[in-house]
Amino acid sequence: MEKIIIAILGAPGSGKSTVRKMIYRELVNFYKIPQNEIQTFSVGELIRKRINEDGEYALRNAQIIRDGLFIPTSEWESMLAEMLSNKFQITVFDGYLVNVEAIKCFIKLTHAIKTFIFCCETSVVEILRRIKHRVVCPSCSFCGNDCFSLCPNCGKTLVRRPDDKNILERLEKYTQTAQVQKNLLMSEYGDNFRIIPYEVPYRVSVSLLCSQLIGRYI
Repeated sequence: MEKIIIAILGAPGSGKSTVRKMIYRELVNFYKIPQNEIQTFSVGELIRKRINEDGEYALRNAQIIRDGLFIPTSEWESMLAEMLSNKFQITVFDGYLVNVEAIKCFIKLTHAIKTFIFCCETSVVEILRRIKHRVVCPSCSFCGNDCFSLCPNCGKTLVRRPDDKNILERLEKYTQTAQVQKNLLMSEYGDNFRIIPYEVPYRVSVSLLCSQLIGRYI
């Protein structure tokens, strides 16, 4: 089996991590891919973890995160390159690309590997509804809604993500170049670029896209 990248992209709060976890489960449970052949991660979680562990990196980027702004491409490029160079057969990750510079960097990092792009398209109204109720675990990165008070994985108290308070500003900046980004990705990845609309249950979209695209390579 050739090496495969599955990238889930979209606006903040569009459901990227939910789709990523569904794809991972589909690969393990339906396609019987051994778990030790798959790596799965969120670029946003990697950045937040690096900020907590690396003082110099935190000095450059912590305030940007707190203000709800976007980390410069130069601050995540090497991190993503390192993850993609790992010896896993399949890499499933999520993130968002805020401008053309980020898109071109992403294309450079993935051009030599069979890559599938799933783009989550969600209305602003739906994103705001989700963000209003989103809580996360500061320890294990569990993400849920505020019907939970404690993390079901590790028992820590769930909190609001600091950058969620600036979601409108982040969405505004993202949407300024969203169509240009989509056109670039469609041009580069062709039929391996697909939209996941929020109107269709994610489980249906994930099963369909995996069978149409990924199944023939694994």
